[in-house]
Amino acid sequence: MKKYLYALLYLTVGVMVAVFVCYLNAIVLSVWRYLIEGIIYFFAGALLRTNKRIYKGAFALPIFIILLFFGIIYNEASGWTKLERCLEMVFIGGSFFVLPYSFSHKKYILSASVVALQSLFILKISPELQYKLLKSMEVNNDNLEKSDISTLMYQAEFLNIDSLPVSIPKSYLKDKNLLIDFWYIKCSPCLRKMVPLAAVKMRIGKTGTGEVILINDGSIDSFSTFKKAVSGLPKNLQYLYDVNGKLTKSVNVTGYPYEIVLHRGEVVRKLVGFNKGETDDLYIDEVLEMLNNKK
Repeated sequence: MKKYLYALLYLTVGVMVAVFVCYLNAIVLSVWRYLIEGIIYFFAGALLRTNKRIYKGAFALPIFIILLFFGIIYNEASGWTKLERCLEMVFIGGSFFVLPYSFSHKKYILSASVVALQSLFILKISPELQYKLLKSMEVNNDNLEKSDISTLMYQAEFLNIDSLPVSIPKSYLKDKNLLIDFWYIKCSPCLRKMVPLAAVKMRIGKTGTGEVILINDGSIDSFSTFKKAVSGLPKNLQYLYDVNGKLTKSVNVTGYPYEIVLHRGEVVRKLVGFNKGETDDLYIDEVLEMLNNKK
């Protein structure tokens, strides 16, 4: 009887850990998520260093089932995200099974190999998979021609943060590469994206070949809300308020953030959405390549 009570206790703890890991998947950047998961699994494996498989099974089984079904099978995420979750179970899950064993038996080469594989997954494989997910969010450019975007931008009404009417210079469409990002205040991916966009702006500032403009949807946010929010955002970016959301509606923004990249007025990319911060470096490098293109 006592054995089954202990098994039930381990089962309960396993369910709690699985639920916590699912929560981490939803809110925490991958690098920190994986580190936290690895630490949890390692200490759990160390505490469950016993020959009684029923206890280890009772702890590990709910984690495996919950992550498998809710994180992969019954998850509407893309194939890239599901692949990342599968690899996560293999690489990070090794902290539970392999690391405590290798430490206790002084098999340090095995320990180092596991940590090296986990580091490779966290620092290289996961960001690459997440960036492939981001790239899959690109949408067809065919319905927005060069003449359309130029006309629409000149017809729209913009205000800067000083409440002054402004227009996008014609030189931006004729001679430069331009990244326009549509956003609104309560869009957390929009605000997250401003961090890499500020880094892009800083690095292209001296070349003069590209510009970054963030356009707030005036059909969602009031001007006073926009002005107050901008005061806490990166200072090196150019923020415009789209009065009544006229341009936003005209280009048929289907989600936020909504990015349009133009090369001398010609649309070369449209991207809907933005994912977590592990892809920032890959995103920055690709955008810089587009905005520094002089051909």
